[in-house]
Amino acid sequence: RGTRREGRLGLFLPERKQRLELKVKVPRKVIDPLKPCEVDGFLNGIHRYRDLSIILVMLFCGLRTQEVINLRIQDVDFQQSQMKVHGKGKKQRFLPLPYRLMQLFEKYLSYERPNDGADCFFVVLQGASEGKRMTSAGIRSLFRYRRQITQIKRARPHQFRHAFASDMARAGVPLTTIQRLLGHSDPATSEIYIELFLDDIRADYDSAMERIKTRYAAIPT
Repeated sequence: RGTRREGRLGLFLPERKQRLELKVKVPRKVIDPLKPCEVDGFLNGIHRYRDLSIILVMLFCGLRTQEVINLRIQDVDFQQSQMKVHGKGKKQRFLPLPYRLMQLFEKYLSYERPNDGADCFFVVLQGASEGKRMTSAGIRSLFRYRRQITQIKRARPHQFRHAFASDMARAGVPLTTIQRLLGHSDPATSEIYIELFLDDIRADYDSAMERIKTRYAAIPT
């Protein structure tokens, strides 16, 4: 046992240990969410209720681009202030709807959305495709246009999802709740979204240092 026969003489030699495969630990990706001033600048001057609704449903509810596209009229429950989201892998989750977003939804449905009986929530408002479901290309075009106007180069759809998760973490929402809101099956996936801004870290550090310095009499004031 633990040996092998080798050569003409039939000698028994110890088995060579199998080489262990080395795994290199990959550093965790750090997400740098949009700053509040960048969000404000990006939102400033938007006149269409549909466009503002699309951006805010990412910022207030953390939806992915495809989840925005998949949203249907019947998924939005104004009575219960919630919506059903169709996520990755055909997984569904229910999310609360803030009052401000519901107001925008109602204005979009009342004043902008063509009443053609289609069940998709966000549709094209003009041109040959009027009334048809918004596409990922259409949403990318919306964000690209806003970036050109505002010169906020980092403002891409997923950055607003990042901002949502960071805002939730900053407000003290537990990671397990953030995980469910984002539709992640693995809590580790949610962790990359909740890195704090350097300004937040610095503010906490400076506050702590003010208390620490009072403990040491020899530190000059």
